[in-house]
Amino acid sequence: MKKILTLGSMMLALLLSTTPTYAEDYGIGFDPYVAVGVGTVNIKQTGTMGAAPNIVPMLQKNYQPYIYAAMGVQLHKYFAVEMRYGATKSDASTANLNNINTPASIDYMWSLFVKPQVYMTDKASVYGLLGGTTLRYAGPGVGSPAINTTVASMETSGLSYGLGLNYDANEEFSIAFEALRYINATVSPPVGNDLTIDSYSAVLKYRF
Repeated sequence: MKKILTLGSMMLALLLSTTPTYAEDYGIGFDPYVAVGVGTVNIKQTGTMGAAPNIVPMLQKNYQPYIYAAMGVQLHKYFAVEMRYGATKSDASTANLNNINTPASIDYMWSLFVKPQVYMTDKASVYGLLGGTTLRYAGPGVGSPAINTTVASMETSGLSYGLGLNYDANEEFSIAFEALRYINATVSPPVGNDLTIDSYSAVLKYRF
């Protein structure tokens, strides 16, 4: 997954650096844009915690404010490709190693998406997001293949998907609100613990 994201990001960066070309007969274009999103991420880690015979269920939840920057290309009225980098104020590499009850946290995530959209009116549209994300997070049990009594950090990747509502204020600026599942995966180590990260954000987009 990480290699696919890296290759896709390189291809998108190459597209952004080339001279725009258009195929009017097919409605295909090359309209680059940038965006900034602010909101919150919901980090949930479920599974078990402790060493035999004292194994107990675990449900760790944590909400963190976050911000992301994006650049993309509108290739058609109904289709775009977008790359994002998001961050929170936390640093997963410095998680509290002495407190097993510390909530899960993340410090960065970067994603590559395809972005189909359908217009409801001339200015309002609904769009989908489908792609992949690589992120670094910390939480109870992370980095411990045998027992879940430690706190550490690790990098993981997974499928991402979401929905958004967009409104074009004018030819350059638009605003959007979106809900996105960045990742839902079984993390290993430790085996058997699930990580789910959702986000809700407001977005400001500028088209060149």
